[in-house]
Amino acid sequence: RHRPRHRPVIAFASMEERQMRWFDQSQPQTLQIGVILLYINGVFGILGGLGGGLALVGLVLAIGQIAAAFGIANSKRAGWVAGIVLAIVLLGFQALSALLVITDPLLTLGVAGWVFFIVRIGFDIAMLVALVHPQSREYQKIWFG
Repeated sequence: RHRPRHRPVIAFASMEERQMRWFDQSQPQTLQIGVILLYINGVFGILGGLGGGLALVGLVLAIGQIAAAFGIANSKRAGWVAGIVLAIVLLGFQALSALLVITDPLLTLGVAGWVFFIVRIGFDIAMLVALVHPQSREYQKIWFG
């Protein structure tokens, strides 16, 4: 008995769908900076979030940052919105931890800890500013889907 052979279904994707990218050099500089900072923050968040406990929340946020950066690089409005939301959430966490450290004398950071803390807040602020910059907003209104 002869069985018919199943042929694989070939789906043709548009050029835009096939060319997924990690970074888009044609985007404005402000968006490029936002994407780079999301990736950097995400990688360091993954490296720091492998411990467990509250670090799991950091790990989820880190993966979200990488996904948001990838979305922005591929001109997805959801990626841009996620990047802004994550930057605000991260700044909220930084403000909360600063409040805890300042109010509890047992939680001392030392000089190196404070330098790291300030650099971390600087990254989060720069990321948010780059993503909500007027040039970034105008570009995403026109080009993002």
